[in-house]
Amino acid sequence: MHTIRTFVRLLPLVLICALGCGGNDAVNPLPDTAWTWRITGLLCDQQDTFYADGRYLDTITCQLADKSHVAQLKEGTYSVDGHTLTIAIKQSSCETAASGSFDFFVRGDNLTLGTSDTNVITMTRLIFQPMALHPL
Repeated sequence: MHTIRTFVRLLPLVLICALGCGGNDAVNPLPDTAWTWRITGLLCDQQDTFYADGRYLDTITCQLADKSHVAQLKEGTYSVDGHTLTIAIKQSSCETAASGSFDFFVRGDNLTLGTSDTNVITMTRLIFQPMALHPL
């Protein structure tokens, strides 16, 4: 009976910690991870890779109406401050690529990014470890 009462008294504290602290899997859950998503409405896939040394790689591949393919690549660095992810693009195959900051959280195998135009993107963790990049 004492065990049940202790559990009942501690349950609200456990739930508060789980809900309040559950936004990210760790202080910085991104190093050595890769994430992907299918861009809504297009035949395009985006992959973002975050390396332990702070480097960032973004690739987008699309199939066009004529069945040909195009690709874009962005390289740079990233940093995490709480729930803010900042990406600094150093080089890109896309002239309009821009650096920026995003609200984010990781829950399980999902990375959710909040964009500046109030859209939300949810990416899925890839199961392989990212390969090493050559220095920028």
